[in-house]
Amino acid sequence: MGGEIVRLLQPLGVEAAIQAITQCEHQSGEKQRQIELALEQARYDPTRAHRQYDTVDPDNRLVAGELERRWNGALAGVRALEEELEALLRQRPAALGVEERQGLLKMGPIWRPPGIIGAATAVTRKRIVRVVLREIVAQVEGDQIHLLLHWQVAITPA
Repeated sequence: MGGEIVRLLQPLGVEAAIQAITQCEHQSGEKQRQIELALEQARYDPTRAHRQYDTVDPDNRLVAGELERRWNGALAGVRALEEELEALLRQRPAALGVEERQGLLKMGPIWRPPGIIGAATAVTRKRIVRVVLREIVAQVEGDQIHLLLHWQVAITPA
């Protein structure tokens, strides 16, 4: 399968794969920034709700109960955004290093067996495959396995 990927991706496809990985990294960074901004706003809400709760007359239980409910809701919103941000940071793929980018541009050395100078790590190879393939269908016939590769997009030279 590595040979098939090399055949179809050189050289324009490699550039497209690098651009797709870079775009995915950028989108992940943008989503992180949006969550951080929402979290900053959300952290203000519990503080305001707490101040309102503290200023209410304790004898007015109906108002105090409503303000406490709002305060708890604001705290829950902050917790939810913090958890979403943590999950995003855990799932964020590592950025391609300079050496990996240069190796991708050469593409030939990428698919050498591990341990040989210039060979990419298994992680890099998997990332490339995930970017360019949508689905792999395996069919077993006797002692042979036939693979049907469904590509993400048709890559044609400009």
